[in-house]
Amino acid sequence: MADADGAYTALVDELLASPHFGERWAQHWLDVIRWAESNGSEANLYRKNAWIYRDYVIRAFNEDKPYDEFVRDQIAGDQTGNGEATGFLVAGPHVPAATVGQEPTAIRQGAPTAWTRSCRRLAPRCWA
Repeated sequence: MADADGAYTALVDELLASPHFGERWAQHWLDVIRWAESNGSEANLYRKNAWIYRDYVIRAFNEDKPYDEFVRDQIAGDQTGNGEATGFLVAGPHVPAATVGQEPTAIRQGAPTAWTRSCRRLAPRCWA
């Protein structure tokens, strides 16, 4: 039985040490905040620097960053010296500047858009 316990412990340690651990668990976080490498919609423009935030999240999981620090970095990373952590702020749907004011859904002023209503509804779940 001692060999089985040792083998189990060794396997768990090996899995936790793997960089794939962070990749796997970061995906859940990225799904919750609706992170994407493109804008989606009909424009579907590629976000060439989206990988910076994705890699930050993977690294945070692999380094077992405490949750309070993880959240603080994402809210105020530009002030704490971890600006790459604020990538979630621009990770959701985006309207290209050229269409602002041209389409009713692209107008960012006035009544809340479906995106802002969605953020208000989902934010407590992300930060709970």
